[in-house]
Amino acid sequence: MDKRIGHQFLQAGLGWGGSCFGKDTSALVAVGQQHGVQMPIVRAAREVNYAQRQRVVAKLSRELGTLEGKVVGLLG
Repeated sequence: MDKRIGHQFLQAGLGWGGSCFGKDTSALVAVGQQHGVQMPIVRAAREVNYAQRQRVVAKLSRELGTLEGKVVGLLG
């Protein structure tokens, strides 16, 4: 119901979480380990987020052949 957050935030694209996602979730996993908690949902979110980027690279490679020397812009 928060008007600052709309449906567009539920349609994740290339990855999500902004520039702090990686370090913040890494810190959560580390703190969890210190306290004997595995944090499986946070770990899974990190894996999915990373996999999204790999999917885009694979799709670009299929379409463009090689990415070497190419400049690619992604919108969204």
